[in-house]
Amino acid sequence: MHGMSSGVPMFIYTKDNVQWFNENEDTIEEYLSDWYHDNFGEDNYIHAMTEGKPELASIDALKQHMVWAYVELKSWDILNDLGIDV
Repeated sequence: MHGMSSGVPMFIYTKDNVQWFNENEDTIEEYLSDWYHDNFGEDNYIHAMTEGKPELASIDALKQHMVWAYVELKSWDILNDLGIDV
């Protein structure tokens, strides 16, 4: 209910998120690309995610942000599929 930044086991430390991203890169990138296209008509989802966010200038920060976005959106999808209003 409070999002990834509030701390979710296994997704707290940057090094863990970067490793998880590296192991699941294709799945994460495909999902986020499709999500940004479907919801915003945006074809350059990385630009959309980073625009105006200098804190995402490093590759590790970007990977962490992408992991958090992916997990939050997938969680919302699952809850929505189960009929749970969030």
